[in-house]
Amino acid sequence: MFCFKCGSQQADDAKFCGVCGTGLATVIDPRAVSPEAPASAPPKLHSPALPEAPVADARLGVEDWSVTCTAPDSDGDVRFEAKVRGEYQGTASAHVARLLWIAFGPSGSIPLLQGDNTLTQDIDDEDSVEIEAGGYGKLGEGVDPAACQVRGQVVLYPGEKQAPWTLSLPEAGQAGGKGPAWSSAGAEIAGWRLTCSESSDESASYTLFILARNTGRTPLAAVTFRVRVKNRKGDVWSTEHLTTERLAPGEMRNVETTLYVSERAKARKGAVVDLTGIVCPLALVHPLAPVVAVFKADDAASDDPETSGSGTDLDDNSDETADENEFGDDGDQPVEETTLSCEPMEDAVMAQESATKSVTWAPEAGKPGDWTFYPNAKLRKDYADCDRDRTGLDCQQGEVLSLIPQKTDRRGKTLIVTIAEGRVELGDFDASWHELKTPPSEDSIVWDIDRIVEEWSSE
Repeated sequence: MFCFKCGSQQADDAKFCGVCGTGLATVIDPRAVSPEAPASAPPKLHSPALPEAPVADARLGVEDWSVTCTAPDSDGDVRFEAKVRGEYQGTASAHVARLLWIAFGPSGSIPLLQGDNTLTQDIDDEDSVEIEAGGYGKLGEGVDPAACQVRGQVVLYPGEKQAPWTLSLPEAGQAGGKGPAWSSAGAEIAGWRLTCSESSDESASYTLFILARNTGRTPLAAVTFRVRVKNRKGDVWSTEHLTTERLAPGEMRNVETTLYVSERAKARKGAVVDLTGIVCPLALVHPLAPVVAVFKADDAASDDPETSGSGTDLDDNSDETADENEFGDDGDQPVEETTLSCEPMEDAVMAQESATKSVTWAPEAGKPGDWTFYPNAKLRKDYADCDRDRTGLDCQQGEVLSLIPQKTDRRGKTLIVTIAEGRVELGDFDASWHELKTPPSEDSIVWDIDRIVEEWSSE
């Protein structure tokens, strides 16, 4: 079999990848899982046998699994967009979910393009899980995107949430030391550092460095840290998630992030960082049935590809083939056919009109509204010198966020706004934001996409 993470070939009875250390789960036959004709009982999620870690009772009921693609643009690049939606059923909450897909050539044995995206949130029993992941690149001369087999899987990380741990925001310099030990979960914070990297009367930025260590005798699938910056009243200014995966017994691994606080110096006094650790002993793998990508009629000839998550084109010049790929499928397995449905002309016109309409949001009175911008692959390619994968600020009173949404989705308390340049996430939407029905005042500071891109690219 093959490792689903790095693609290296492993022995059929291997429990862990000898190259990257990933746990190799028992694979469910995807032919037994069909999104159009689901089995009466959803398939059990499987995980590597760990001697001291109990196997979580968890299932994912897939309700929709689909992939769309575009025709090659003028540079020969194509874009795949994958989406999976389902219901999580489990006795233990999951806190991280990842969608990974790989597009294989028409023969079904040569991987050409891949994409993945990670969702970080609390996922409880009967919660809906929806993840989108895009990939962008070249398939090879003469390869029809709609003839490619797309195979995917969802990886869920159930875990034990630890008690929050509070750090004070330093006004200058840095603070650090050793963090708490979570003996029952088999992990600890072996060291931490919080540095005030930039400060003015208007705003400040901080660098948070965390050193996680596996103190148990079995590998840990992941350790996630939920970082929230709060003012002295307990209001949340911003939220970040940091995750490190595959910690061997005794291994230490560091994660770090930059925290931005767009508050005046007086308001920052007494502010804290609440840090919650989530220790995940298992990774539960749910294979998805192979599908054929469907052309997106409105984007088929577009030269402006966009993507959510991350995607990579793979070398398609190899003559090597495999009888079995990393998802456990036979290369000659017949592919499930998918048909293209067209929307009525009136609906298409209305959708086009709504996609060009600007929507403006303002923070609620007395509360900042935090937003985070994630640029898509094309924008990151245009700004190759910028190595940041996101930027975010808090909108204060007198500031508004003005965007042209292509679509909006809800993920818990977060509103996700997909735009031509990527996506913008509005945190704690119901409590912190409201939509303006009238134009903002002339003295308002308007965060439109040009200003947002300038903020992101100049950091």
